[in-house]
Amino acid sequence: MPDSIPLSEHEQLRLPEMGNQQIDRFQRIEVLSNIEGFLPTTKREQVEALSLQSFSSKRGGAAKHLAEIAIHQNKTNMEDPSRTTRSVTREYATWAFDAKASFDTLQTLDEAINEEINPELRLNRVFKPTQEGLLSFMRWYDLSQMRLDKGFNNIGYDPQKVEYTNSNGGIMFYLAEAMESWRVQQVRRKISLAQEHETQRFEFWIERLIEIEEHYPSLRNIAQEGLSKLYDSSSDKK
Repeated sequence: MPDSIPLSEHEQLRLPEMGNQQIDRFQRIEVLSNIEGFLPTTKREQVEALSLQSFSSKRGGAAKHLAEIAIHQNKTNMEDPSRTTRSVTREYATWAFDAKASFDTLQTLDEAINEEINPELRLNRVFKPTQEGLLSFMRWYDLSQMRLDKGFNNIGYDPQKVEYTNSNGGIMFYLAEAMESWRVQQVRRKISLAQEHETQRFEFWIERLIEIEEHYPSLRNIAQEGLSKLYDSSSDKK
């Protein structure tokens, strides 16, 4: 199996039916999709989200997870054992921000693909590749395809390693190519699934920040900072 590695201790607690067997990268993606309802956008996000599964039924689960990280780092005699936990907390906020931003752009695209547009038209006849929301849709589409195929042969690249930005000439090339085959009705049908994915992803990381804020005093300020910025950005959209 590609990327096949043993389950971590935390993953074994959450997934006892798998025992000590090897579990590959794509099985991990399937587990997260089934349990949390979203597809991790990077391998780093995937590792962290799956590591949290063993704490999901515990009060202050994310705080307990980070406390174990701190204990491990302390045992390795790190000069600043809390640096890792601070960094991880900021990652949670970053992923929540990204999910919200992606949802917002998908909403813009949803509004742009209105009922007045001929559903049979290919997308490149309606929009330019720079249309807001198309890259967010493509990322979801690629991640979903990777999950179904359990590989990248039909995609041509690893979506968990790609930057879906207008400045990435490679992904813009693939987007333009996809738009030549996608029809308006296809995107219109699937865009709600992409939005739901980002909603689930956003809620997952928001809940982890709240757990840290409530149960990990030394990380409370970092969690609160992330939550405040997220709430402020939500207010700005109103």
